[in-house]
Amino acid sequence: MSSSPLECSRCSKIVEGRAIQAVNKHYHLACFVCDYCQTQLGPPVPFYPRYGRFYCKNCEQSLFGEYCKACGQVISADGTPSLQALGSFWHQEHFVCTSCSAPLGDGFVNKRDQPYCRTCASGVSSH
Repeated sequence: MSSSPLECSRCSKIVEGRAIQAVNKHYHLACFVCDYCQTQLGPPVPFYPRYGRFYCKNCEQSLFGEYCKACGQVISADGTPSLQALGSFWHQEHFVCTSCSAPLGDGFVNKRDQPYCRTCASGVSSH
């Protein structure tokens, strides 16, 4: 019993020789690229599947990542401390009092959808 030839999931041509298998599909080495920037994927370049497509780390983060409200940069999944507050994502180091810039690790007060330390919040009106 012989197995049927593998078909590349990107170009639909028969895969001969080396191939990459990802998410139960097969690809020519040259066809396994980032769907956005066309960077070659596969060992040693990691890939990230999203909605049936594959992305390199940079494109996956820029297209699907969360952005810090304070600095506008992507919040990486590399272990950099981050948090979610006031309906937004923040690098932990950027989650500071709107008035005095004190770190808000011990809690905050929401005034006009902005984070304040307890001391500064007492001087800010709710309107």
